[in-house]
Amino acid sequence: MKNTKFFVLLVLSFIFVFVLANAFAADETLASASDSNGEVQLAAVQEQAVSEARPETKETSDHPRWLKEIGILSGYASGPLDEKPDYEFVPMIFRFGLDLNPFINKFSWDTKGLLELQLEPFINTVVSPNNNVEIGSNFVLKYAFPLTKKFYPYVEGGLGMLYMSQHTREQSTQYNFLPQGGAGLMYFLKDNLALTVGYRYRHLSNNSFKSPNSGINVDMYLAGLSIVY
Repeated sequence: MKNTKFFVLLVLSFIFVFVLANAFAADETLASASDSNGEVQLAAVQEQAVSEARPETKETSDHPRWLKEIGILSGYASGPLDEKPDYEFVPMIFRFGLDLNPFINKFSWDTKGLLELQLEPFINTVVSPNNNVEIGSNFVLKYAFPLTKKFYPYVEGGLGMLYMSQHTREQSTQYNFLPQGGAGLMYFLKDNLALTVGYRYRHLSNNSFKSPNSGINVDMYLAGLSIVY
């Protein structure tokens, strides 16, 4: 008997809350548009309230996307060597951009653009002075400013590490570091698809762990496509 009374009271409570909510919604709607039909407005308000209350919609909007960009870059790079032809290679860079804006926003800072920490594993094909390969990864901080809806100029800089199979007089080691920096432009072909063109200056050295360590400086000209979330 007690369970039955509790159930009845619970149902009546829900009915009361529902009727009260509808009454407030109806009053607000009638006040904002007095020339419309009351029943039609009430139905529209109820439908909007149901759609806004869907749990999946709220969870999607509140959940930050840390993975902001997935892309691929290639192009041409070259730099001078002392006793051999220029050091030339064709880069193949895979880009994974981690969105830093949710972290920055916690400090009430607004970047007004894209701020990413980019993980860039790469496999570069060396074509001069001999056929060889570079394997490694870059860690690059990139900021892109929305000049227009489609054009995002950017600047970037960071550090990388690599193994190079090419032997040169400049470097005593084949494991080296890659401080680098550059700039370029992102052009959005669609809302989530961007064409990237840019220039990057890269210095290769072993941080003086072993001599010789003259370093190899190269100019990199890059182009690629990215999916931006």
